[in-house]
Amino acid sequence: MLVWGGASAGNYVNTGGRFNPSNNVWTALSITNAPTGRIGHVAAWTGSRMVIWGGRNNIGVLGDGASYDPVADQWTTLTLANPPSARFGAVAISTGTRILVWGGADESGGLNTGAQLIFGTNGVPTFWATISTLNAPSGRSGHSIVWTGQKMLVWGGQGGGNFLGDGAAYDPVADAWSAISSTNGPVARTAHSAVWSGQEMLVFGGEAFLGTLADGAAYDPSAGSWRALSGTGNPQARSSATAAWSGSAMLVFGGLANGAPVSSLQILNPQPTWYFYRKP
Repeated sequence: MLVWGGASAGNYVNTGGRFNPSNNVWTALSITNAPTGRIGHVAAWTGSRMVIWGGRNNIGVLGDGASYDPVADQWTTLTLANPPSARFGAVAISTGTRILVWGGADESGGLNTGAQLIFGTNGVPTFWATISTLNAPSGRSGHSIVWTGQKMLVWGGQGGGNFLGDGAAYDPVADAWSAISSTNGPVARTAHSAVWSGQEMLVFGGEAFLGTLADGAAYDPSAGSWRALSGTGNPQARSSATAAWSGSAMLVFGGLANGAPVSSLQILNPQPTWYFYRKP
């Protein structure tokens, strides 16, 4: 597990560490040629390297980044042409052959632009390709993205002072967007959690006009339909939580509930009837 950047004691940091769960050991990352300290950046894995891009610090909104090779403990500055415009709060996901960076904001507000960072079989970034804006969702940050194996699903977030309850699917090979149905979808929200189960995008929690949410829904792109997730098990309201798919369940941990930290772990078990229960 690679951790890098953020802020500490009022300062933007450009340090990090790598954790090996097999021996329970942390090792510091080299800072030679590391990007400047920042928050709100994206981090994604190419298969052999971690890519850091964008964010902001005391200088302003950033449009630069670097890749980190954990075997060599070495940073390489990204100097490839046609990168996305400077932004923070973007979201990125790796498809196995490319990293998709989309959305976020700059000094002017939410963005509905992005780019694909294409990398070779060795995981080394080779070039940037612009993501089409034709039929793209409106500019936003605080949104979620998941990778289905063929398309990137973008949903929710906040833009223009409003919470958003819409989204779209992006095909990186065709460079084309198609709208996601909003019928029976979740209420508009931002800072929610989302994972791909192999069949559905599961959306849970987040912030809305009514406060922190404890509900969610599942979207099936093959059917183009949403269904509500059960509230059985009393899921705890939270936003900005970490979520992961275990292969059989959605694990949700941390986050905030109306500004207060949440420490509990909860599991969404994908049975025919969806339910939440709290792990003892």
